Amino acid sequence: MWTRNEARATTDIQAEEPGLLRNSPPASDLVIIAHPSVRTGLDSYAAWRGSRSGISVDVVDVTDVYRDFGFGQFDRWPFAIFSSTPTRRRCPTVGVPVSG
Repeated sequence: MWTRNEARATTDIQAEEPGLLRNSPPASDLVIIAHPSVRTGLDSYAAWRGSRSGISVDVVDVTDVYRDFGFGQFDRWPFAIFSSTPTRRRCPTVGVPVSG
């Protein structure tokens, strides 16, 4: 949240374009939510996991979840909303913790 003084000091506000995640969420059997720093490695893992088990696996960027379901707020509720979308209810979603 902004304080009143911070809001007054803002000189440039731009609307955030909604991402594809809200409009067309992945319809895969397993979704992995990951930080961008480990995305490349997890894309390889998702391909391997899918080929070994015969399920479809998608990797979703955690910043996309925050942007599309939390309107930029860094909290846990965007994940609850993402997980409860109609296409997500039928499959597991896995968050990958990353330490910097």
